[in-house]
Amino acid sequence: MTALNDGTPIPAGSTIQYQVYIRTDPTGNSVAAGNPITALQSLVTFAAEGFYDIGIKAQRVVGSQVVSESTVAWLNDPLVAHGGNDFGVQYYLSPTGIQNMR
Repeated sequence: MTALNDGTPIPAGSTIQYQVYIRTDPTGNSVAAGNPITALQSLVTFAAEGFYDIGIKAQRVVGSQVVSESTVAWLNDPLVAHGGNDFGVQYYLSPTGIQNMR
């Protein structure tokens, strides 16, 4: 991210951080997945099996204070997903391996 919403460059002294969100229902409440990050990758841990939507919000930080932020961009929205290829995440544990075969 290199610009503000109006197209002007991000001012000196500002840092952009990202908050990752998860939700299990496309119209339901979202939950922050950990603390905000400045990296362009994040590891998300799921507490329960199921299908999840992933969302990301950009936040502008000056000093140690969030001074502005974007709306949450959900990866199941083809308008924000790269090339319109929207997606979600499925998390299911696999069965244990087969043992003691005879």
